[in-house]
Amino acid sequence: MTIQTFGDQAIILQFSSEIDPEAHHQVIAHLKHLQQKSLPGIKFLIPAYGSLTIGYNPEKISFEALSTLVENYHRKAEKTESFPGTRRWKIPVCYDGSFAQDLELVGEYTGLGSDEIVRQHSSQTYRVYMIGFLPGFPYLGILPDALITPRRKSPRLRVPAGSVGIAQRQTGIYPSEAPGGWQIIGRTPIPMFNRDDQTFLLQAGDEVCFDPITTEAYAEWTDRLAHSAWNTTELYA
Repeated sequence: MTIQTFGDQAIILQFSSEIDPEAHHQVIAHLKHLQQKSLPGIKFLIPAYGSLTIGYNPEKISFEALSTLVENYHRKAEKTESFPGTRRWKIPVCYDGSFAQDLELVGEYTGLGSDEIVRQHSSQTYRVYMIGFLPGFPYLGILPDALITPRRKSPRLRVPAGSVGIAQRQTGIYPSEAPGGWQIIGRTPIPMFNRDDQTFLLQAGDEVCFDPITTEAYAEWTDRLAHSAWNTTELYA
């Protein structure tokens, strides 16, 4: 771990510049440690793939004190596979028809049939590495090697909300309609972002798997969501 200054009111704990599960484990360990301590002076915590940005008020906690605190914790932090209370989600996804605009292109690139692409994508448990790009957009990894696919050469101007895409070693879910260049292979009816209270469904450190559903089941979910007849606990794996 290295500690880098980021202006005069933030530091960056850097564990890796690559997509590395062990480095991300350290990111989440330090994140949870600081959240639990609720230190006065900590303004924000932003986890990413291999780093944690810590914003602080230098009038309440000095750079030296904060650096010492994280260094002491880093030396004794245990390396485990998961954390107590880690949330595990099963997100329904329809991989059929117009929901999977790029499924055929992914097949051409990988040499896999549509059924095998769906099977491989939905048989993996993914880690939420970070939230970014759009409010509530989860960057998930790591894709099976057989599904590694480049981004589209020409990004779409509009990708529908709920679209599930893949790009390189990652998969992700568009929380709202937006331009994007990921290869779209399905869509979930589950909202990733609640506009009313500005909360995200997923957070860094969560684990996610995808549950293939039919177009009929997708329509049933959409109807339930429209009438608020569901609870997020239904998605716990």
